[in-house]
Amino acid sequence: MRNLLAFVGALVVTLAVVGWYENWFQLRTTPGADGNRNLSIDIDSKKVGDDVKKTENKFQQFLDERAKAAGQTTPATTQSPKDQVPGIDLKTPGKDPKFELNLFGPSGQE
Repeated sequence: MRNLLAFVGALVVTLAVVGWYENWFQLRTTPGADGNRNLSIDIDSKKVGDDVKKTENKFQQFLDERAKAAGQTTPATTQSPKDQVPGIDLKTPGKDPKFELNLFGPSGQE
């Protein structure tokens, strides 16, 4: 349980650092009417979605290049039934499995 909490904590800190570096959000403080400070967080969800989409495309390009390089250097082998992934046909050319990550709901782009 402690390891799980440490992992979640590290994930939150990593996301906060990357988000701050990529300007996904901004923290602002303003003086309030009663003398207290007000904290506001502005999240640029469009920039987050664009950056996630760019990362997906780069990752897919990387996988395509690796698959092409592996296809050129090694001969095709037959897969045993236990090595096959249900729902993905890896033998049909042109039907590569796509990676999709929707952090903030569907993007509406297909």
